[in-house]
Amino acid sequence: MEGEGGPRGVGANPPNGVFVYYWLKEKPAEKPKGKDVVTIEILDGDTVLRTFTSEKPPEPGEGAPPPDESRERPLEPKQGLNRFVWDMRMLKAQLVPKAIVWGNTQGPKVAPGSYVVRLKKGETVLTGKLAVKPHPGLKISEADLAAQAAFLREVRDRITDVHQAVLRIRDVKAQTKEVASRAEKLGKKEPVAAKAKALTEKLTAAEEKLVNPKLKSSQDVLNFTPALDHQFVGIASAASSADGAPRPAETAYYAELKAKLDSVLAELNGLLEKDLSEFNGTVRDAGIPPVSVLPKSDKK
Repeated sequence: MEGEGGPRGVGANPPNGVFVYYWLKEKPAEKPKGKDVVTIEILDGDTVLRTFTSEKPPEPGEGAPPPDESRERPLEPKQGLNRFVWDMRMLKAQLVPKAIVWGNTQGPKVAPGSYVVRLKKGETVLTGKLAVKPHPGLKISEADLAAQAAFLREVRDRITDVHQAVLRIRDVKAQTKEVASRAEKLGKKEPVAAKAKALTEKLTAAEEKLVNPKLKSSQDVLNFTPALDHQFVGIASAASSADGAPRPAETAYYAELKAKLDSVLAELNGLLEKDLSEFNGTVRDAGIPPVSVLPKSDKK
């Protein structure tokens, strides 16, 4: 396995990307599983920035969970020499399924420096070094590019925090609705229904601070006030529009939005700890299984 680095920057020639070449002795399985799966990881030190795999996503079907839209496009290795191109970006923000977002949701570009590519297949693990260099035609310091990468990574993490919170809210709301429906069928509608309505209204109010549910298409962004997720996306779009350190206005606005997000997440945690606990107490008293909260995702 060999890696070949390219320059980072607009108009880089050869095209922006790092080329990784690897050789497979045998023809890969059409639907690889287990030891037949080829995995390529990009690492910064011990931190995995991106993971690509030849394992195919599960087929959509009735009752199946929605597709993971944050999943990388599967590798398609072949027998013999293969070339993989890394676009020098980190993992993109983790959004709710079918999210309507207008702006830059790509993963941030990494800063110039040394990285590692790790290839796995069965028990075989190979590693190689990668070098990302600033474009020689750009008069921008590596320190400024590193500051930009770090800032955009923080913004990306906040977008992920917003959408992960929305996933938890929607899951709790769906369970609450199901529990209330089950209570009604069992002849125990009240006080479960009233508690469910109150909890759902509070959760919806928190959700609407995070995302705007009125957005059904990209054009709706022009007609409705953006919620926190689009405001963070707006910062990412502005800060990534040109190579260079984030501008003071961008860092100041980010700090303002982060404070708002922290407030909403604190409000949500309070709802899940107090209001949901009270709802589950009412449900248990009625002899019905309670609602459980999804764990937070560890993808970053």
